[in-house]
Amino acid sequence: MLSENSGCCRSEEIAAYLDGELDATAVALFELHLKVCRNCSQELHEQRRLLCALDYAFGEDGSALALPQNFAQVVATHAESDMSGVRLRAE
Repeated sequence: MLSENSGCCRSEEIAAYLDGELDATAVALFELHLKVCRNCSQELHEQRRLLCALDYAFGEDGSALALPQNFAQVVATHAESDMSGVRLRAE
């Protein structure tokens, strides 16, 4: 699990904590870690703020943010075409 050294801290564990994916022992250890690790405490706070912002943006029923019907296709097309520095031109 996490130690007091911030180099050992991982945001995946913070996300798992927020998502309720940790077992009781892991939750207890993580909450103890939060008391001594300012980095994790701040990261937890930031992730909670992000989740609140997303909840607000999408609304409870998801209708607050209307996306175009072809939104996924547009995003995929942009992602595939803007691979500069990631792919070789031959690919």
